[in-house]
Amino acid sequence: MFSHIIRNILYIWKNYIMNKVLTIILLLVQPFLWSQSELMPEINDFIEQHSGFEENDAGEITPLNEKEINKVIKFKIEAEFPQVEIIRNIIWDSYSTFVSPFKKYHYHTFIVQVKMPDVDRFRYLDVKYNPYKKEAETDFTWNKDLGDFELRKPFEEEEE
Repeated sequence: MFSHIIRNILYIWKNYIMNKVLTIILLLVQPFLWSQSELMPEINDFIEQHSGFEENDAGEITPLNEKEINKVIKFKIEAEFPQVEIIRNIIWDSYSTFVSPFKKYHYHTFIVQVKMPDVDRFRYLDVKYNPYKKEAETDFTWNKDLGDFELRKPFEEEEE
């Protein structure tokens, strides 16, 4: 009976040690593998973005309005939605960051008024701008039947 208890303790200890070793290996290797596949912003990039914000007298952040960013957003919309008739009022909405040991990213969200064919009113489209890559993207697609934008379906749902 005593040997059975010792065997169980050794089994638990061995699994504990193996788990710790594997965790350490993963922590050491994963950032290297990630950095090989995609360049990530440095902490100074986040600081630069934050220091660029200005507050008005009411304590609100003055919306970001840069012509170069607006051009990137406009070109992205025209490329992704070639049927668009009018793009106007590219308005800064927010700034988001994500920082973990393995991944870092940040982006600005803009709301854009877009006029689509066969729709009487302007529709609103969220567009994310990545200041590190200087690229825009949207998570929305045009649904002609609804006459509005909708979130893209996750990859798994599209295959069903």
